[in-house]
This record gives sequence, structure tokens and C-alpha cells, in this order.
Amino acid sequence: MSIRQSLAIKSVQVSITASILFLIVANPFIFNIVDLGLSTILGTKVGTNHMIVLVFHAVVFGLLMYFSTKYFFDDAYQWLQKEI
Repeated sequence: MSIRQSLAIKSVQVSITASILFLIVANPFIFNIVDLGLSTILGTKVGTNHMIVLVFHAVVFGLLMYFSTKYFFDDAYQWLQKEI
């Protein structure tokens, strides 16, 4: 399989993974659980400012995407290192 075909397949895998992660991280039920958890930990109601919870979810989504993309493209990175 050529690197072009491999990257095309991996791009589809990353897109599907991003969609699934978004459905999980952006789920209103998860938002409520995180809001409850943060209010318990911090001793205050964070949910009154939805931007804090939104930013928290964005950071979590970004980290999950970073590690999943790194996992999917690991073969391509290794191939590129051999070429250099």
C-alpha cells in the first residue's frame, strides 16, 4: 500500500473518531455531569457560567484528538523518518 492510500485511510479513521469523540464530549448529559463534578470539587456552581464548562470540554476534546491522531498517524511518522 502506498503512503498516499495509507494517509487517505487514516484521514477517514481520524474523521470518524472525531465525530464519535464530539458526540461523547458535547453530549448535554456529560455537560451536566462535568458541571456537577466541578461544582462539587470547587465548592461553587460553575454551571452559571457555561463558558467555563465549554472551555473545559474543548480542552478535553483537543487532548483526545491529539492522542488519537498521534495513534493513527504513527505509521506515517515512522515512514517519514525512514525517508529523511
